[in-house]
Amino acid sequence: EDVFSELDLQDEERLRTLVSMVASSMAMTVANSGHNFAMTASSSSLSPAAMMSEQFGGLRQVRFLKEIAEKTDLSEVLQKLTSIAIHVLDTSCVRCSINTTSDQIDIVSKAMDGFLDTIPGSASDAMEFLQEVDHTP
Repeated sequence: EDVFSELDLQDEERLRTLVSMVASSMAMTVANSGHNFAMTASSSSLSPAAMMSEQFGGLRQVRFLKEIAEKTDLSEVLQKLTSIAIHVLDTSCVRCSINTTSDQIDIVSKAMDGFLDTIPGSASDAMEFLQEVDHTP
């Protein structure tokens, strides 16, 4: 719930710390798993899935995070994150699926409504999709 309602994308130093920690961790992983990174890099031209794997978890990601960590001004990165957050964390863009038994559907629906009321957007828009599953034999 806090991710939706109390997200602060203005703290440049906090972002710098987080990115530096992740970049450092990934750089150390390269030393320990160099062969895996090399295989991921070499297979990246074989399929779209392999390319995405390399881009988001391979050497490209390590370089990307290193570049961000070395930036002196992270305001552009914060602006992009804020733009993404506006779209991703707005309940008018959220679709919910609830899997529950028929005897629990009212309780679970009320809990979901309560959660959605705490975050930006319209909870009624988010409750557009509801799936009821009865697990009784």
